[in-house]
Amino acid sequence: MQAKDDPQHFDPHAGGYRLADRNALLRRWDASIPSSDKTVWRDSAVAEAYVRLTLESDPTSSRRKPPSVRIPIGYLRDTCDLSLGRLLFDAARIRVPTLIIRGELDFWSRPADLDALRRDLTNAPSVRTVTIPGGTHSLFLDRPDHGRAQLISELITFLKEQ
Repeated sequence: MQAKDDPQHFDPHAGGYRLADRNALLRRWDASIPSSDKTVWRDSAVAEAYVRLTLESDPTSSRRKPPSVRIPIGYLRDTCDLSLGRLLFDAARIRVPTLIIRGELDFWSRPADLDALRRDLTNAPSVRTVTIPGGTHSLFLDRPDHGRAQLISELITFLKEQ
């Protein structure tokens, strides 16, 4: 992600988006599920709906073979900046109750990221962090007993407390 001639900055030639076909949309989710039978962790109808709706969200998807969705790569720039120690925002400016949830098996967020954000939320009146056991990056799509039910419960509880 770093520029070849300046490793302290994001590659300016990276383009504005990446393409993801059906297989790419499921690859990371598949890799984070600790079972060879992915249907144990997720309903295949939910996975198919996720793929279909994501592809439909890009009006150009059917122009490519196989169909693919354009995914803006801003998150990659953010990740590059974070890896270089540049924060995306000043968490101390957040002055509202804050809930941070991550799945234990999330490939994108690490326990250290959760701890650092919690530490930096110095002006939030309350901060609650939750790591959902066995939850993947896509826990909002996982089966209820693999994280989705706890995610929804945590959100409802937090909102009721506000």
